[in-house]
Amino acid sequence: MNLQNVNRLVKAVVRQRLNHVYDDIRKEKNTVVYRTKNPWKKWLISAAAIVLCFFGFSNDKVQANLKELFGLNQAVQFAEDQNFFNNVDEKSSDQGITLQLTKVFADSGHIGFQINGKVADTKLLDNVESITFNYYIKDSEGNYVIDQLGDERFSLKSENPYEIGLETNALFDWDEQKGTFTQQVIIESSQGLIPSLDHSIIEIVSVSFSTSENELATSVDGIWEMPLNPDSQNKAIQLVSYQVTEMNGGIEDLTAAADATGLRIAFKCSQNNEILETLGIKIVDTAGNEYASTGFSIDDTAKMVNVILPYSAFQEETVLKLVISNQKTGETIATAELTKQ
Repeated sequence: MNLQNVNRLVKAVVRQRLNHVYDDIRKEKNTVVYRTKNPWKKWLISAAAIVLCFFGFSNDKVQANLKELFGLNQAVQFAEDQNFFNNVDEKSSDQGITLQLTKVFADSGHIGFQINGKVADTKLLDNVESITFNYYIKDSEGNYVIDQLGDERFSLKSENPYEIGLETNALFDWDEQKGTFTQQVIIESSQGLIPSLDHSIIEIVSVSFSTSENELATSVDGIWEMPLNPDSQNKAIQLVSYQVTEMNGGIEDLTAAADATGLRIAFKCSQNNEILETLGIKIVDTAGNEYASTGFSIDDTAKMVNVILPYSAFQEETVLKLVISNQKTGETIATAELTKQ
């Protein structure tokens, strides 16, 4: 890896992949997804810093730091520290590309997985800026339950593909000479709609390589199938519910529950759309640590706001403070005290 690789890290993913997913969400549902002000700025800087720290280290040192990228989400990192991830070794080869699934986790709010890849044609990695997968996830009966497609050549097969929501992915380690790369993917459902993935299969139908010189990706079509089998869902801790013990401000019907990889908050807000677009949502623990959202979804019909905050059910705080503000003006819209049941 060289310094140019650091500067190119994940820019195309943020610019192209996420915008495509958001556009599809808006088309398919009455739900609108909002990103908080500059939500990716910290993520991009942190990812670049992580890659920078790899320079001069051996491959063993790089492997030891792989969890750092998943660790940009505090709850996901906490869940990994509690052995919530499932380490696997599933391989599939086609069209001169071998993909190896090495990590997977899932609960109602997130699916995450890590794939190591090797290409026979190392030119595919020349000046690479991003790598993306077009894929389906099938359940144990062969039903398609999730579509994550950025390519219109492939058809939607699941009944509610965009209820899952936002996908983020990052190419953070690659070797152009050896033809190897490592990719991590996290899919988030702010409404907690991730289905059970017991005995499920991921079916990748295309791998796209984008470079800084060419906006159009080089796409390699094929079939790469690998069992997901996220044991984390089977060993997941019980969903932790929070009781609203105090609430002030302009929200109603507030509910809160924590899963292994996030605290899911839902509430009804009567603010106009202009203000809703600028919402800042965070929780604060008794030590003053803050856990802020990077985005949320709103059901335009019911005016329900859904968000997952990076606070894990594995964490042991009994009382949390919810703060909802207008990021544009700094005004506090509502506060609430949440007590673990």
